[in-house]
Amino acid sequence: MTGEVHVNIRSLKWLRDSLAETPPMLDRLCSEKDEMITQTKRKIGMLLEKYTAKTNIALQKLWQATAELESAKQIFSPELVPYQYYQAVTECQTEYDNLKQYCTEIKEIGERFESDAARYHKKMTEYLESYRAIIKKGDMFLDKYSEFVRKSRTTINDD
Repeated sequence: MTGEVHVNIRSLKWLRDSLAETPPMLDRLCSEKDEMITQTKRKIGMLLEKYTAKTNIALQKLWQATAELESAKQIFSPELVPYQYYQAVTECQTEYDNLKQYCTEIKEIGERFESDAARYHKKMTEYLESYRAIIKKGDMFLDKYSEFVRKSRTTINDD
């Protein structure tokens, strides 16, 4: 019986040490995930900035092409304006519309990601708090069990 008590004490110490190591590992994991989320948000923001800049350039090109078309209408009669002016406006409008659509989609992706990241963070916080509560209860149980083992050992040694 005494041998079993010593084995139990070693097992309890190992279990207690394992429980103590788990929260820092979980905290580290959460920190890594939070860093990945931050980096992803940053990349989405950079992508949005890039496409916003392209959209602004495309808008300027559209304004320029439209101004050139209006100038051509003043030089030529409306039905004799060369096709290239209309084509330039159409191409610039298409490019602007596409880039504007990309920006809208990137914004939506960013907003969905923000929302999902917030939900993830909330869930992870809840899980961590639950796990910490379980560890605390486990720790209390181990304390009581260790005390029981010590008392049993004392009783066995007294006999």
